[in-house]
Amino acid sequence: MSKIELIILAIALSLLIWSGLIWATSKTLSIGGTPSGGSVLLFLVLAAVILCAFPTVLIWAVNKCSEPTTRNIIWGGVITLYSVFPVSVAMGELMNLYRSQVVAEAEEKLRDEKISYEDMVEALLRAGYPEDYLLTYMLCLNRIDFAERCIRENPKARYQNLPDMMYRYYSANKMDDWSNYNDSLSEQAAVIATFLLDNGWNINATGEIDMNGSSSKDRTALYMAISSRDLRTANLLLERGADVNRGGYSCLWIAILMDDAKRVQMLIERGAHLNEEYGESLLYTAVKGNNTGIVKMLLDAGAKPHSNESLFPLVDKQTNPELWSLLAPKNE
Repeated sequence: MSKIELIILAIALSLLIWSGLIWATSKTLSIGGTPSGGSVLLFLVLAAVILCAFPTVLIWAVNKCSEPTTRNIIWGGVITLYSVFPVSVAMGELMNLYRSQVVAEAEEKLRDEKISYEDMVEALLRAGYPEDYLLTYMLCLNRIDFAERCIRENPKARYQNLPDMMYRYYSANKMDDWSNYNDSLSEQAAVIATFLLDNGWNINATGEIDMNGSSSKDRTALYMAISSRDLRTANLLLERGADVNRGGYSCLWIAILMDDAKRVQMLIERGAHLNEEYGESLLYTAVKGNNTGIVKMLLDAGAKPHSNESLFPLVDKQTNPELWSLLAPKNE
């Protein structure tokens, strides 16, 4: 080939390599998130240098290397070097595409209500679920029969603890949405909790799942039940001796926030701490919620506001005279 033809080829290869690098970079940046302004500027400078270097080296080899073999070695090395990044990204994209297809096929299989235990296990594993999650998934589908077999066949598996199991169940059935309460789901959740407790799960374990905007971390199953308005499971756990003060978050506090007077009474009767610190006293939280019944329970049990808290400004005497009069002796 003549020098002109080689230079034209170098420019064509440069356009191809640039396209590949720009595509691969855009894919990488979309995964890594939005960089800062300084990072963008530095990246653009480096990118310009790297992109300009490719045709520069190829054209330099055309002009300076009289031996075709030497020129071909330089071209081959540079093209290989510049191809590594886009090729590796392309391979990753192909693997992700294949993986998505496998997961889609497995999940389609899992939607079959008549699926067998063996097929469910195979589909879950193909979809990428770890072995210790199989039991959780079966319980989320209310398949107690499959769950019994799973425990029997995998007695040494490290399954999720009770609050994490309940968290998954509430999320899968949208019970973590307060407006989506369903008594039949609450009844089934209690069946699942009973099943797990009967099979040795620790009633007072604290959760480990920590996700954006949603978490079971440092929370007990009792806390998870109350916060999901799962009244049947909350009652079950209380009746079976759950520690009402266990965990990093107060069960009494969440019951007050949920305006759940029945659970508040049950928790108080079982020795829930009345004066824990949550930025504000539990009594202050109850008064702020304008729930006279809960405020009366707390006062009768001996709850007190913090020394720097004033309860009266939280109450409208006209709209809630009962709560106003209830607090009056505390503010005289």
